[in-house]
Amino acid sequence: MSVRKRKDSFRADFTFKGTRYRETFPTEHDAVLWEKDMMFKLRNGITTTLKKDVWTLSEGFHKTYELEWAGTRGEKTQRINGKQLMEYFGEDTLLDEITSERVGEFMLHCKLKGNKSGTINRKFSCLSKIMTTARTYNKCNQVPSISWQDEPEGKIRWLTYDEEDNYLTYFSVNHEQMCDLFVLGLDTGMRVSEMLSVPIDDYMDGFVRIWVNKADKPRSVPLTPRVLEMIGRRQMMDPYNETPFSLSYSWMRRLMKQASNDLGYPDVSIHTLRHTFASRLVQAGRPIYNVQKLMGHKDQTMTQRYSHLAPDFGAEDISVLIRPGTDLGQMRDKMGQMGQILKNSNSLTH
Repeated sequence: MSVRKRKDSFRADFTFKGTRYRETFPTEHDAVLWEKDMMFKLRNGITTTLKKDVWTLSEGFHKTYELEWAGTRGEKTQRINGKQLMEYFGEDTLLDEITSERVGEFMLHCKLKGNKSGTINRKFSCLSKIMTTARTYNKCNQVPSISWQDEPEGKIRWLTYDEEDNYLTYFSVNHEQMCDLFVLGLDTGMRVSEMLSVPIDDYMDGFVRIWVNKADKPRSVPLTPRVLEMIGRRQMMDPYNETPFSLSYSWMRRLMKQASNDLGYPDVSIHTLRHTFASRLVQAGRPIYNVQKLMGHKDQTMTQRYSHLAPDFGAEDISVLIRPGTDLGQMRDKMGQMGQILKNSNSLTH
């Protein structure tokens, strides 16, 4: 092996088929491993990237952001995830230095901060995309293994009709526009971003047409009488507005959080309106396929979370456990008689 010590570092230096390869490392062990790895790849025709050409995490993130995320609905989230990755690993850290072991340490770091499995997986997804992009452009030599976290299905929170009335009374006094948005979310299942961005022209012929959405699947949702009345009223209030509402997402979420705290429902968020829409449809016996289309889910995996709310869910299966000809009244009488016999028997033995 051609590894030499150079002051406080070690240099691996060798020539293969007339091309010279050399890199400097902090330890002899790292230098030897690199040389062995490079020789193996070169002899087997595996693409290699020299250290000077490997992207830093910052370079990888910005290139991936430019190619994949800029201008998409998820760009803000990816900026946040990328920032947190760079804060932990370091902006100037080479992608080849982000090993499987360091990724595991990052996972433990996130858990200690209180991050849930879904949050950790979103950060992992950002890192994985950066690594994949770098490999595509031959800007790193390895992709660390990632231990994706299991995401348990949480309890679905929906509103009862009494709770709905409490919110409508609250908003009618405190914020009329939020009251109208509340009704729209309940009766259409629209995402918050959709409620705030769908133009007034797409509310027509008794439907709302949602062309741009998270799943990239345009859909139409029929409008209930109270939504039709509300949309018409808001259009007459300001016929020049492009959209029915002028609230921002952050302000709408803030108003909802304040109302939930004041009413004593801290587990209710703005997304609960969408859950309520789906839950009420399933509870009324509507087919899962229909609910999927109205919700705009890409496939039924997401919609299946609501299937257990169907009125006859599991009834046919559980019916096989019922003993034929069983009369519960007679069974209780028989058990009482058996208990008395045992009691009398015990008294005789004593």
